[in-house]
Formats: sequence, C-alpha cells, structure tokens
Amino acid sequence: MRANVTFSNGTVQTLSLANAVGNKYNSSFTVPELLGRYNVSFFANDTSNNLNNTERTNFTVFDVRLPTIITYSPTNTTSNNATQLVNLSASDNIAVDKTFFFNGTGNQTYTIPVYITYSHGSHTLIAYANDSSGNLNSTSVTFSVDIVAPLIQIVSPANTTYNNRTQLVNLTNSSDAANVWFFNGTANVTYTAPVLVVFNEGSNTIIAYANDSAGNLNSTSVTFSTDTIAPLITIVSPANQTYNNRTQLVNLTNSSDAA
Repeated sequence: MRANVTFSNGTVQTLSLANAVGNKYNSSFTVPELLGRYNVSFFANDTSNNLNNTERTNFTVFDVRLPTIITYSPTNTTSNNATQLVNLSASDNIAVDKTFFFNGTGNQTYTIPVYITYSHGSHTLIAYANDSSGNLNSTSVTFSVDIVAPLIQIVSPANTTYNNRTQLVNLTNSSDAANVWFFNGTANVTYTAPVLVVFNEGSNTIIAYANDSAGNLNSTSVTFSTDTIAPLITIVSPANQTYNNRTQLVNLTNSSDAA
C-alpha cells in the first residue's frame, strides 16, 4: 500500500502505508509550510499484481499561525526624555503583510525604527502585525515619561545679614524627589532634616538640589551674610582728665560699618 500526496505547488510525495490493525494501513505525514489544497491518491496491489488506484481524497491547509511581534523599545520603565525610539520586529511562517502601532492618538504604519515624542505621564504602546492570511497578533508595553523636575525651596537662611555664624539650613521639596542635598560653601551635603551649619564670616551662598528617580534635576540658591564683628568706636574728646569748664566737646569716631 502506498499513497501519493500532491502538494498545492505540484510536488508529489510518496508515502508507504504500513499495516496497522486488520485491513487498515497508515503512515505519518508532516504538512509543510505550504498553503492550499493537497490531493491524495491511494494505490493497492495484491500478490497477483492487480492494482487499484481509484481511491482519491484531498485536504486544504490554511495558515492559522499568528505572526510574531516584539517590542524592543520603549521598555517598561520611566524616562526623563519625551522622545522615545519605537523599535519593533515582526516575523511570520509565511509572510508578514503589515506592521503598525498605536502611538497614543492613532495607528501608525511601521517600517523602520522611528522616534516619537510623548507627553509627560504614563503611555501604552500597542504594536500589531498581520500576515498575508489575515492572522493578527499584538503586544503592548506601558512606560512613563517624566520631564518635570522635583520642587526644591530654601526656607532658611534668608537673603539677609545675620550676626550669628551658625544658621539653620531648612529645605522643603516635593514628594517625588529621590535625593536632596546642598552645597555648604565647601562641599555637597546630603539633606534629610533641618540642620545647623557654621558659615564663614561675610557673604555665603547655599545651593540646594533635588533630583527624582528619572534623573530630572532642580536647584535653587540664596546668598546671605554673617557679621559677628562689632563696629569700632573711639572717644576723641573729652579726654580722661579734669576740666575747669563744664561745657565740653563730645567728639567720637567710628568704623564705616557702624549703622
């Protein structure tokens, strides 16, 4: 017993049928990646070489396999860049007919990697691929764009002059700040709570910083002065002596920083 399988492209494959049970014969046949109608002719002969080949059947192979669609970028993360590269890959066992993606407002045909500018916030990109048989597959990725820096404010010291070199550094920041620090005049110092800092005599500038988990950085500064040196005062007259006149000239001199 044998069977001839004629493919949809005309190729013929002969199968030897083995006796299974009683008068039943069978063989295994792996359908190739070729769509269309397959015709099967059966041949049987006896010991006298009498041949019968009148039995015919057919079957049709349809493409039911979904194409593969992969999103390489963007990835499921948060970026501080509004412009993101959309990079997709689509493949199919027969042929990919079309690849496209939803860009946030509408579907966009995809041929090569393309940069898309997104707004601040969360976004979901849905990528699609269909094949020449009409099978459609999709995949999605959710990502966030964070282009807003955290808020940072210096509560104290203020833009004024103090007569005490020890000043309270008090900062406030928004809840999205991942790190807060300030430059104390010589080095950066991590900030977690208000702290007393001894500053140099004279003019000082504090620069406060805050960044978020996406890498956005914000800063603010304040300039203030510390003046702990009293002004000079000198009595020119009267002198330390005895006068015979009750009316005396009071003459004083002082340094230029006296208010």
